[in-house]
Amino acid sequence: MFLALISMAVTGQSRSPQNPNFSKQMISDMGISTQRRGLAKVKRDWVNPNGFKVANFGPKNLGKFPLLDVELESNIEKAGIAIEAQGERGTCTIFATKFLVEYELARQAKFQSSVRLNPEFLNWSANAATATSGDGSSFPGVIEGLDEYGCSQWDVPKVYKPFKADFDPKYQPSDSARLKAKSVKEKVGLYQLFTHSSPGLTTKEMIWIDALLKRGVPVAVGQQWPESGAWKTQVVDGVKILDGTGPVKGAHTMAIVGYKKTAKAPGGGYFLFRNSWSEGWGYGGYHFMSFEWVRGHTYDACIAGPP
Repeated sequence: MFLALISMAVTGQSRSPQNPNFSKQMISDMGISTQRRGLAKVKRDWVNPNGFKVANFGPKNLGKFPLLDVELESNIEKAGIAIEAQGERGTCTIFATKFLVEYELARQAKFQSSVRLNPEFLNWSANAATATSGDGSSFPGVIEGLDEYGCSQWDVPKVYKPFKADFDPKYQPSDSARLKAKSVKEKVGLYQLFTHSSPGLTTKEMIWIDALLKRGVPVAVGQQWPESGAWKTQVVDGVKILDGTGPVKGAHTMAIVGYKKTAKAPGGGYFLFRNSWSEGWGYGGYHFMSFEWVRGHTYDACIAGPP
């Protein structure tokens, strides 16, 4: 049933779209009602990467994931948007949305170059825009932060590389960083597609994710996360699909950057995720989850596009 419904999504390029027609009209034609502000800031306990390490499946050695119907990793590699590590901080949403913005900037440059943004600045801007002071944020918080302040590039030299191991609530970006950050919000906007107080996606929301990926738009999702060690691994098409099993603990945000439809996988296929737990996790920082797991355990979704 799901495969039949998903095939009804608006047709578009597969594999690695180079210059998708991302526009307000496209969003309207797809029936997506995007929102930027006013969404409830659902408080969730984000997982700490420490204790959630799974087996390293090896480097990203799957031939750029050639078995996938749609994959954006080729564009990511072409632009040079390398995997980063959030460390043991609850900043997964910061890193996932930062990647969305970096990918959109690279898309506008036809993937000939990339701009790497400072996660500490985005963390600060979300707090400043929402009058909060925590480490990490929600999609609405980051959206408001980017709308108001933009995001700066890494300082030169990269004084926050690697990403600070501990949260510094007194961090304040320099005046020059704030000035440079404004140029990003003039080029990119973040949009929340949907949000649920409890996990579970509708067929229509799954179709949105499908159609956006076909047009070269990565989708960041926040989902429940299985407790440490509560994994089940299934090999499909030679790749390991990493789904949760048993009880869940907290939530985690990652970006979907591809998929494969196949009756061999639970729910009719599997998604390719880009994580922020370093290249030593999964397949060089990437991993796969089934449609079934994602549909049943996802709370919300966010995309980046022209402002």
